[in-house]
Amino acid sequence: MMFEAACSSYQFPLGTPVSVGKRKTPDSLDYKYTVTSRGRDGKEVTSIIYVTVPDADRNHPEFTEVVR
Repeated sequence: MMFEAACSSYQFPLGTPVSVGKRKTPDSLDYKYTVTSRGRDGKEVTSIIYVTVPDADRNHPEFTEVVR
């Protein structure tokens, strides 16, 4: 899965993807994942995770940003 390939080495757990959108740009394919996880207080938290796959290297997706 693209999400795991890009985010598995991130220092903190990012959550479980519940939806994904993608768009093509002139240089890449960009993914926007909506993920759920548990906050420090135990409540469910929704975050947005952005992943980019450069055209030059389709086999190496890059984690780019998390928005909480």
